[in-house]
Amino acid sequence: MWNVANWNWHTKGQNKLFWHWSPNNGFDMNFPIWGWNECLITYIMAASSPKHPISKDVYNGTWTGSQGFLNGKEYYGIKLPLGNYDEDKGGPLFFEQYTFQGIDPNGLVDSLGINYFEQAKNHTLINRAYCIENPKKYKGYSEKCWGLTA
Repeated sequence: MWNVANWNWHTKGQNKLFWHWSPNNGFDMNFPIWGWNECLITYIMAASSPKHPISKDVYNGTWTGSQGFLNGKEYYGIKLPLGNYDEDKGGPLFFEQYTFQGIDPNGLVDSLGINYFEQAKNHTLINRAYCIENPKKYKGYSEKCWGLTA
């Protein structure tokens, strides 16, 4: 898919990628791929494609330029660089897990200076601290049961 997909076609001429296209409905749902989540792998694949790579403007136009991208707040004394999820304190771990099961985040820093290894590490530590605190009293959350994901 990475080698043959026309990633630029999925921009619809805009500085963002769209998904949910079908031959019967086109881009009827009109969903851009944006925010800090598991879709980072899509932008990495599209940007690194040898035949139809997206431009840096497309990456910056949606991925790093989205409202839900930057966080910078501290939870449990740990800074979370990305993700806009106050109540969930970073959300589920699959936001990093999907991309970083195939891409090593060590040394991966974007144009905004975000260190993706630090993001993944801090998100995991916050997730663990949340489960230990267990503010909503979910059965089983503890120092022995953490790592919330899909």
